[in-house]
Amino acid sequence: MRRRAGAAAALSAGLMLAVPLVWAQETGIPVLDAFTWRYNGQAFLYALGLARTPDSVLNPGNRFAQLPNLTQTTELRPNLSGSSAYLDVVVHPRVSSIFLSGGVSQQETVRGYLQEGYIRAKPTDQLSITAGRQLLTWGPAYFRSPSNPYYFNNARLNPILELSGIDLAMASYSVTPQFTLTGGVVFQSGHNLVANDRYRNSALLKADYRGTDSFGSLVLSSIRGRSLFVGGYGQITASDSTLIYGEFGASSGTKSPDLIETGNGTLFTPSTTSQRSATALIGASYTFENGHSINAEYLFNGYGYGTDGARRYFAQAQRAGGLAALGNRQSGLETLSLGTASGRAQDLLGRHYAYVQYQNNPSQGTTVWRVMAAQNLVDHSTQPSFYIEHSITPRVSLFSLGTAGIGPRKSEFGAFYRYSLMAGAKVFLF
Repeated sequence: MRRRAGAAAALSAGLMLAVPLVWAQETGIPVLDAFTWRYNGQAFLYALGLARTPDSVLNPGNRFAQLPNLTQTTELRPNLSGSSAYLDVVVHPRVSSIFLSGGVSQQETVRGYLQEGYIRAKPTDQLSITAGRQLLTWGPAYFRSPSNPYYFNNARLNPILELSGIDLAMASYSVTPQFTLTGGVVFQSGHNLVANDRYRNSALLKADYRGTDSFGSLVLSSIRGRSLFVGGYGQITASDSTLIYGEFGASSGTKSPDLIETGNGTLFTPSTTSQRSATALIGASYTFENGHSINAEYLFNGYGYGTDGARRYFAQAQRAGGLAALGNRQSGLETLSLGTASGRAQDLLGRHYAYVQYQNNPSQGTTVWRVMAAQNLVDHSTQPSFYIEHSITPRVSLFSLGTAGIGPRKSEFGAFYRYSLMAGAKVFLF
């Protein structure tokens, strides 16, 4: 199945490449001369230190999450793009070296991959056809993106993190200057493929409207193992300084973090309830006269736990951790179930969240900074963070990202680590 999905993506891109070749043959103009080429490249060198939560309920002895004390990363991020009257080409290859130490056995991983790489044909002014690997993000929200079935975590809280594009073929048609329809097929996830890729062979339909002071979108997607995903987002310019925006998404088939008994004593098992649930976010942004801005958001996560579910989740996790240390057959089952719980905790566990961020004007001066805070309104744990980047030369910037987990060990943001600190340099190579 994976080979067929990859072959379909390659075939789509190959057919589109044939368009400029035929055009060049008929006109006598070399293909490369028909494009305007742009390129740039960056090198990232940074280290991330982590202080784990002592006696973690979800990660006792660091046996499940296996969080390293120190992560050292070197990345090369070259970007190449070319545009012509009828075709665009985008290629973003990546090479990374990641060295982990402390808390896990020391290991280094070196790999190369394609973060984005696609071809976009433009046979008319109204129609475009894209095939390849593309980053398919949208929506105005910062904390999470409920309207996106592929990138719920949009990585906007970490300016250094890059998301992987997904392999797709799609077409967009501008019905009017304000209204655009987009439809296509997602063949599979990008370079971070997993064995059970739920995005494989999913369909997408998106309708966009852009007015003078507002825009909005409706999103439909068929995700394997779920009912039809229905989502959307919108933004309104209330004044010169104020924006109001929102996103929503609804589907089924996602396991709830609430726990159920299995008949095996206290065996920890997430619920497999597949009733349709929804996530929704509402937010507002205000920009001050000096260019600084503040954003405030509220997220409702219908898949998350309430107050009773939170207590049951951590109570059963603690019992599972105690039984896992006994060394008998039941401990093996509990170890397996606790590992499942630890993995589930990488998603949002709660039902209600508040998020706020304040940032300076990025177009002024040589320093960009942002302070952020997210709070789980169910268990009252908090995750404050900051990001700062300073240009010491036109080609070299230093940056730092710090995050804290404030809350008891039986809370979402206090369950795995107390704080993390990233520091490094970004070099513009060309």
